[in-house]
Amino acid sequence: AVRTRSNPGAVVFMASRLALCIIWLLVVYAQSTYAGHARHPHERSRNSTAFGRHQRTDTLATQAQRIMPELRPVGPCLLPGLGRLCGVTRARLVVMMAAAGRMNRTMPAAPFAAIAGVAALLAYVRARLRRGHRREDARLEDGAGRNSFDNSLPSRLEILAHYWSCPRLTLRAPVGALKGWVLATLWLELALFTAPELCVLAVPEVVELYSGVLPYRQDKPDLPHLVEWLLPGMASASVHGSTSMGDWMGGPPSPLVASRVTWLRCVRQALLVGWILFLLIPLSDWPRAATAAFATGAAAYFLLGTIGLLYDPCHNIQASLLFVVVAAFAVPDLASNPRSAAWLRHTSLVAVLVPVYLFSGISKVRYSGVLHQITGDWLLAVRGDKYGLGDEKVVRAPLAEVSLYIARSPWLCMLFSWGNLLVELALPVALLYLLARRERGWRLRVVLALFVFGAFGFHASILLLMGPNFLRMFPLLVLVVDPVGMLGASSTQPVDRQGGGAIWRSRPSALDLCRAPLPLVLLCGWWAVQIRADLLGLVRYGFFPHDAVPQWSRPITQAHYVVRANPYWPFPELSMFAIPKSPNFVVSFALLSAVGGTYVVIATRAAVRLVAG
Repeated sequence: AVRTRSNPGAVVFMASRLALCIIWLLVVYAQSTYAGHARHPHERSRNSTAFGRHQRTDTLATQAQRIMPELRPVGPCLLPGLGRLCGVTRARLVVMMAAAGRMNRTMPAAPFAAIAGVAALLAYVRARLRRGHRREDARLEDGAGRNSFDNSLPSRLEILAHYWSCPRLTLRAPVGALKGWVLATLWLELALFTAPELCVLAVPEVVELYSGVLPYRQDKPDLPHLVEWLLPGMASASVHGSTSMGDWMGGPPSPLVASRVTWLRCVRQALLVGWILFLLIPLSDWPRAATAAFATGAAAYFLLGTIGLLYDPCHNIQASLLFVVVAAFAVPDLASNPRSAAWLRHTSLVAVLVPVYLFSGISKVRYSGVLHQITGDWLLAVRGDKYGLGDEKVVRAPLAEVSLYIARSPWLCMLFSWGNLLVELALPVALLYLLARRERGWRLRVVLALFVFGAFGFHASILLLMGPNFLRMFPLLVLVVDPVGMLGASSTQPVDRQGGGAIWRSRPSALDLCRAPLPLVLLCGWWAVQIRADLLGLVRYGFFPHDAVPQWSRPITQAHYVVRANPYWPFPELSMFAIPKSPNFVVSFALLSAVGGTYVVIATRAAVRLVAG
């Protein structure tokens, strides 16, 4: 029978929610008043020539200096020892910093962050108070035998749903884990800790600074034409007769651009409102309301992230964009269905995280060559004193001196290259195969722990030694490692009183069947982008283009200049730091075929054993 009790803290929680709603209304009113009285960023320059469009002979650095007065140290740049992160020289990063600073001045981030934290705290306290008298799932307790397979054969879709919901991969506190990811992501974006890279919440200001013009159409030929569709009226820089940033950056926006920016700010408000409500609403009591709140925030996050990615092509946001899509399929029954929690964790690992690191390593093999990966030559600096690891500029690296020292030591570069091969090839492949076998022993726990902690160290070293910021990956890495389960805390999943895994022997629900094919769709998308890059390389440059050189060595008109086939959205090639020193598309294609084929064979055998059992 379903056991119910009166909640002694119900009145307190209702009063707390009412107080939060009042605070929310006050914050929205204060924000609108603040934005109305704030001085428009272009007022001081409309009568001057600082943002004049006739100055078309300046260099790119000089053009970027036009918006330098709007730059302020934000996010990690305010921490001791990390101030050099904001010492950017690339024009796109200057725009991202200026957009983040403008958002910080026009939208009070601290109240939103405080409200999100209070909402999460109230949800946690409420869950602790109700843990002793939580409602149990009658269908799973009493109906497991009635809905079990018995002697009937499951359909292919049911087999797929069973395969992707492995009992050993379930999250012990899935609702808390997902709410923790939402809270951490909101705090990272509100505190601008993604600086100097793209901030999702600052996308409206990015479009405003660019005056609605998409500047990377010619430099990024594989970038999809989505801005013209998502923001009708926007165009690439070539439409205006020039690709020079100074021709259109920083000028006062046209009425069309102003309307699009206003709409994007409404989308940003929907993101904040939706996810704060998701943090506050108990998913077990009001699943439809919580699902609608999360879906609203996820759709807004995906839309803003997509537009921002097209303005600032990078590699640190695609995993988050794909994860919100995956999580949206799991939220409706996440509190009541253990299969949903297992599917969320399994899909996040195999179809989101593992491809990010695996294909990043394969891209380095594709463009830098196998020998350079073994010897570490691809990390050596060859262009001057201002270039460090990977022959990248270290002007914004907090530990620039250390990076310069390592980049001039062949032995240290070789050790770092081996570490990169471990994190981006060996551990992802091992984890992929263990998950394909539905491994239940200590091997999976050890490899998963090494993979997650190796990724933490990998991103921290990139931030300190090279400058790119991948802090947005940290909440997702924490979620898949299941911190509640590692700490040995009690599970919040429905109780299986019949024993013997009756919950997992029951037939999948309709939601289980709907989300079962999604991991395969994501994996096919990842592999398609990588295979396309290899095939285009083979067609354009031949089997062994040893005389091909990177961009900075020859003009773009040279026949052997290697152009990387990177669409960035929704599945990137992940060719960051993969300088085409010695491209070999045959080796990378063979590696892709071997890894993908072996995974299919192992997963198929595991599915056959699952049906036989």
